[in-house]
Amino acid sequence: MGMANSPGSALGHGVMKNERGGMKKNLLVLISFSLILSGCGRGGPAEGKNDLIGLVNKEPITASELKRNIALKARQDPAFKVTPETEGEQLELIINKKLLIQEAMAKGLAREERFVNTIRTFWEQTLIRDFLDFKRKEFQDYLFVTEDEIKKYYDNLGQRVTFKILRSKDPRIIDDAYNKVAGNKDADISGWELIGPVGYEDVDSPVLLKTFSLPIGAATKAEDAPNHYIIVVVDRETVGLEPLKALRPGIEKRILEIKERDIFENWLKSIRKKADITIFKR
Repeated sequence: MGMANSPGSALGHGVMKNERGGMKKNLLVLISFSLILSGCGRGGPAEGKNDLIGLVNKEPITASELKRNIALKARQDPAFKVTPETEGEQLELIINKKLLIQEAMAKGLAREERFVNTIRTFWEQTLIRDFLDFKRKEFQDYLFVTEDEIKKYYDNLGQRVTFKILRSKDPRIIDDAYNKVAGNKDADISGWELIGPVGYEDVDSPVLLKTFSLPIGAATKAEDAPNHYIIVVVDRETVGLEPLKALRPGIEKRILEIKERDIFENWLKSIRKKADITIFKR
């Protein structure tokens, strides 16, 4: 069984935060929009038809644009490696960026003079930020915290968990592996990654947050497009905590942030389903 001991592995939107200041971290940063904003540049020579690799509601995605995003990511993160998977992740960020800009334009948040008088990179960054703030205000009526949610969050804070995960973009591979694991937890399946031990506030991935309370040894399937997963909790340890009363304000804030992120991601998924997205095979 191949198992990479990689506590910092990326899972979906990222497995762990770089530090434990999670309660102070802006929610939407967790969805990788720092990468979207930093990848908004449009410089370089004119791009012809031979450079076209896809369309988002008839707006082109070019190979040059993808290469620029990859080069920028490589400069920002020395550990970044160019693989088919990371290329796919950067392509997903470009698609999301274009959809956000299109939605912002449709809401009338952009003005022609602002576009003309501002370098396009900064215009796009400002437009996306304005639109995210606009959507955040829309979500406020749906956000509240219950006592049960606070208690569950506090209980999770007192745990450090070690996961093993199997990831694939092909759901058939995950279904086949899950059937083997369900019949025999020691089934010989390659490709597992080991993550942890991690605390609840070290986890950014929505699928790991949802499976944090799994019993040891239990396997579950999860999806965080474009990836599908099998997740197993292999170990759990208890850690000391301050009293709930002292932690309550931060816990309430963090729960609201998680809910806001989930609402936003569901909204973005619905926009993507309605969008006309074509990626050409090259």
